[in-house]
Amino acid sequence: MPPPNSTEKRLPIQTIALTALTYCVYAKRTPIACVVNCPVCDSVYRYTERDDLPRTMYSALCNEQGSLESALKSISPVHLVDKMPKIEYHIFHCLNDNAVNPSKHSAVFVTKMQNKGHAVTYDTIEGRGHCDIGYPAKKLYAKYIVEAIENHK
Repeated sequence: MPPPNSTEKRLPIQTIALTALTYCVYAKRTPIACVVNCPVCDSVYRYTERDDLPRTMYSALCNEQGSLESALKSISPVHLVDKMPKIEYHIFHCLNDNAVNPSKHSAVFVTKMQNKGHAVTYDTIEGRGHCDIGYPAKKLYAKYIVEAIENHK
């Protein structure tokens, strides 16, 4: 296993979007890139977005120190922008997403990240719902991952 500060074995992250983005902040080893699809980016807003979410989110965070709002902010990419590492971020979001509103999540996050000088691409997909990016975008998604690995030194 490489030492904690080693750049060996660093890989791009792609998984559940909220998890991938927050992992970039809290990981022992910083990934070289982050590629996400239809991410929840504002956990504070998310708490109010659907009736089924407050109970689940409260249950997940009720044992955290401090207020519920501070716990929500601690897992909220829009509230973690100042802590985000300077790596490549590739955000995909389907514009007909009824589960995670792009204008309240990814669009806000991308703007904040760009305003802080982060390298962010934002690929929006017309006519598709939550996480249904389609084949052309899937190819681009995979390309971002492969390029991050190939360009990493």
